[in-house]
Amino acid sequence: MINKAKHIVFVFLSFIVQQLFAVQNGVSITRACLDKFTNELTVSYIPTSDGCGSFKYYRLYGREDATSPYVLLKQTNVLASTLMQATLPNNKKWQVYISTHSACNGIDSFNSATIYVDDVAPLAFEPDSVSVEISSQLLIAGWSTTSDKDVMGYSLFKENGGTNLLIKDTFSCFYRFNKSIFDPKGGTSILFSIAAFDSCINGGILSSYHSPPKLSISIDPNYLCNKKCTLNIIPYQGWKTDSIFIYRRDDNTNLWKYLGFIINPTLSEKWVDQVPQFDVGYTYLVRCSKISSYISSSSSLVSTKLLSISGVTPPEISSVSVNGNTIEITAKTGNIPNGFSAKLEKKDFTGNWTMVNQKTNSSGGVTNINLNYTDNSVNTSSREEIYRIIRINNCGSSFDSTYLFNSILLKNISRDCKWSNYRGWSCIPCSENYEYELLNFYAPIGSWQNTHTFNKVDDTIWSIPSSLLGLRKFKILARNLASGNIAYSNEIQIDLGYDSSAVDTILIPTAFTPEGLNPVFKMSNPAIGLGESMLFIYDRWGHKVWEGDAKLGWNGKIENGEFISQGFYIYRIEAVYRNKRVIKSGTVLLIR
Repeated sequence: MINKAKHIVFVFLSFIVQQLFAVQNGVSITRACLDKFTNELTVSYIPTSDGCGSFKYYRLYGREDATSPYVLLKQTNVLASTLMQATLPNNKKWQVYISTHSACNGIDSFNSATIYVDDVAPLAFEPDSVSVEISSQLLIAGWSTTSDKDVMGYSLFKENGGTNLLIKDTFSCFYRFNKSIFDPKGGTSILFSIAAFDSCINGGILSSYHSPPKLSISIDPNYLCNKKCTLNIIPYQGWKTDSIFIYRRDDNTNLWKYLGFIINPTLSEKWVDQVPQFDVGYTYLVRCSKISSYISSSSSLVSTKLLSISGVTPPEISSVSVNGNTIEITAKTGNIPNGFSAKLEKKDFTGNWTMVNQKTNSSGGVTNINLNYTDNSVNTSSREEIYRIIRINNCGSSFDSTYLFNSILLKNISRDCKWSNYRGWSCIPCSENYEYELLNFYAPIGSWQNTHTFNKVDDTIWSIPSSLLGLRKFKILARNLASGNIAYSNEIQIDLGYDSSAVDTILIPTAFTPEGLNPVFKMSNPAIGLGESMLFIYDRWGHKVWEGDAKLGWNGKIENGEFISQGFYIYRIEAVYRNKRVIKSGTVLLIR
């Protein structure tokens, strides 16, 4: 027999279980987004549960206005679905809801709340400011949250050749840009804008362009006179600037100093600053404050250093050297700033200085200018000439000078060579920094040869050895051992006589064998010394193949050092000795 009471309880409990786990209500719509370009509607929702297996479908209904009936837009049979999409016939302000079928009885259905599609973009708004961060020198931007509660994030843009280039979408109200995006010191324009986007990814209207204040420095042309530089300032772009504040930091203390302010600035401003010291690095910064606000923006740091004359290289005279009847001066101004000049001066017979050459730096920077000069107005055999370089700043004042440089004057007294001491190379004392070499020349043919080297600058006389005879030319060479620069004196010619006891007989062989017992073809004459004769060798077509001292002779090689072939060659010998000139010519057979 069936227990009716237990049966009633079981049916009641089953009903309760069905009520707990069956479809009890409709879905909750979270957003309805409309793409105005494609009219595609996307509805997002939280699905319901189904404990009794009564679920059949979700249906999306909508109407285009309050007077129109709802129409079926979309249906899905997937219980766990979270969105439905449909294409609307127009982009009016549609109102939608979702119906869930069915309850456990298979008849009833549940409708969600109605919602209007979101097709409205967030309102336009402006960033608070963009600024250059002092520590990192990177561009930073900040903005306040908008009053629109549906705003999800922010799109950051930069102006790029007339178009807006998306940099990044962010959910933050602050961003630090790396230099590949915005480089405050890169020389390119910084134009930043921002737009909000909502939960439907509707992008708002772009803000106006914002740019931090720009700062550059120009040095006053007369800065050595007034220590002044000019700050060129372009105020903040994006909001009205109330005031510009100027700051300076020096490298010695690394402390910032407030210099002053500019109120109600125009589109561009200038601020003239007089620095306390030369040769000290100074860094400048300007800040723009927004009108009626505590918001401000900083420029990038810009540095400069006003160099005093001690900060540039000195002028230099490399050499004052005699060349025949002229004096050649090799000189440079040294690295001088723009607008500076340097003049090469010469002391005349009265002891006054006169300018012989002058150059001015107009390059726009610091540079070294060639100041070379050839002086043709001198008698190099009668007096030494004195030169110097004077440098003049752009205030018209002389500020430094080189040492005095003189040409070397060589004279002959009896059988002595006597010369003036060379002065000028920057060495005090100079005895260990340069040397003298006395060169002699066996005129009118031959080559210069070193006769004697003096290692002390006070050695200014040399007695010609009695063994040195003939018509000779002499000159002095001064050599700077540190730099390698050289300077020559004038030349003097001295007839030193000859050895009358020497037999004056010229002997010339007719053949020689470079690889044999007589390997050199040369002239023999006791009365002729080295340097007093020249030997010229020609081939059968008259081409010269070698020349040299006739006393030293020819070894059968041509001028490039290669051996020449066997055969007859033409020779010519010129000798100047004992106040006479002798020329000999003929043929010689080279045997191999």
